Amino acid sequence: MRNYLKHVTKGMFVLVLAFFFMLQAVIQAEAKTAVDTVNGVTYSDSESISVGYLYSFFEGAGGDALIQLSNRGDRVTNVKSSSTNLLAKKTYESYDTSTSIDYDTKQKTVSSRYYTTYISFFAKKAGTYTVTFDIVKQDGTVRCTKSIKVKASGSTASSPIKKITYAGKDLYSYYPFTTKGSGKLKVTMKAAYKLVSIEVGSCNKKGEITYKKVKNNKKISLVKKAVYTNQYNYSAGGTKYMSDELFPTTYIRITYQNKKKKETGTWVTALHTINKKQSW
Repeated sequence: MRNYLKHVTKGMFVLVLAFFFMLQAVIQAEAKTAVDTVNGVTYSDSESISVGYLYSFFEGAGGDALIQLSNRGDRVTNVKSSSTNLLAKKTYESYDTSTSIDYDTKQKTVSSRYYTTYISFFAKKAGTYTVTFDIVKQDGTVRCTKSIKVKASGSTASSPIKKITYAGKDLYSYYPFTTKGSGKLKVTMKAAYKLVSIEVGSCNKKGEITYKKVKNNKKISLVKKAVYTNQYNYSAGGTKYMSDELFPTTYIRITYQNKKKKETGTWVTALHTINKKQSW
């Protein structure tokens, strides 16, 4: 199933998310899988993440818990974190729909089957947290409640950047998210490097990141919401793959020069708004 999803999501997700995660420090995430055959759910019951790093649906990136359902009509709902220092949100699910017809009454019944769901996390502080979620039947009753143990540890990143300030707050070293939709962006380089240019980028509907140059310490606007949907009509009912990002991303591409060696390079990081509301 995971290899199948890896292929069908390439068009919209992989180009953007792979590009972003390749440019972050390597994250070692350990996960344990639990199987509940009675309730028909396989899920990650333990996740290890790094403080201050952003995760979203992307196989191999870590920081996102995989949940797989086998009972038709069951769905993952009511995701809750034990602390405000750990954000948790359902960010991806795949499902198909089917329609049945009663030939006596001619009444149509539409039902859905949900296969794979991901829950993504972001830790503000180091610690061990618990995230719970419900498995709900098609009639709305709760089949079972499961929990995930999330361990967040401190981490540091190595780069030519000393500090990135947005709207007066240091977003680079520890808290790369904000609730402000616009504000001044200021980049401070380490002593050995010279700032050449700053570009602000966002993802379009094709999954491509486009950039526009901005001046240092000038006001920019961030992406407020990003919802990607891929629709496939493999059958009469169709199949839909959806993602609702916990952190809509505004990319920051910084071009710099090593003062001693005169070598030029680029560093890509990101600023994020918080999208706690589920759109589906």
